[in-house]
Amino acid sequence: MGLICFLSLYSSFTLSENINLCLLDEDGQYLLSDDEMIELTVAPGEDEEDGNNVDPHSQVVELPLEDAVKAVSILKTKKELIYFCLPCGESIGENIEIQSADLEAGSNEKVKVSINGKPIDLAYAYINYRKYENKNVASILGIKTNNVPTEYDQNHEHIYARWIKKIKSRTVRKIKDNCEKSEKAALIQKYRTKSVLE
Repeated sequence: MGLICFLSLYSSFTLSENINLCLLDEDGQYLLSDDEMIELTVAPGEDEEDGNNVDPHSQVVELPLEDAVKAVSILKTKKELIYFCLPCGESIGENIEIQSADLEAGSNEKVKVSINGKPIDLAYAYINYRKYENKNVASILGIKTNNVPTEYDQNHEHIYARWIKKIKSRTVRKIKDNCEKSEKAALIQKYRTKSVLE
């Protein structure tokens, strides 16, 4: 019986404690499909403080006050933005009309930026900025992100789809690698325990 694999890839993954990704059938094949492994690995986690669900793809929801103020001042001059979350498996963005842009209290001395009354992850927000069309807001602020294009182009949907496929393939490979490592560690531990008992 395999062990549960915990891993960290392109964002903060969480895994339900009772789910075993590494179980094999009689032929030594994984019981879960690649898509099921990914879906279970990126299931929403729970915030330890308030018990609310945490988006495993969250990158720039909370940020320092200085950066948040700058973001709000920029967003207030815009009529719309595009929300595009490539790590979520999206290959096309969503247009959002900006009716309001404000600050909200966050945690650990950080704050959130809200659009139309709802907090937004600036890692996935794109706006027209200076000479750039659909520029990533986190990139404008100089904030590092993972697997996020610095600019969004709707005509590149096929490129984004290929990128998503590569990310999924890499994710599954790492899951299986961790399963194999866990299985080897379990066998070594079993052997050591047996040796001690003898």
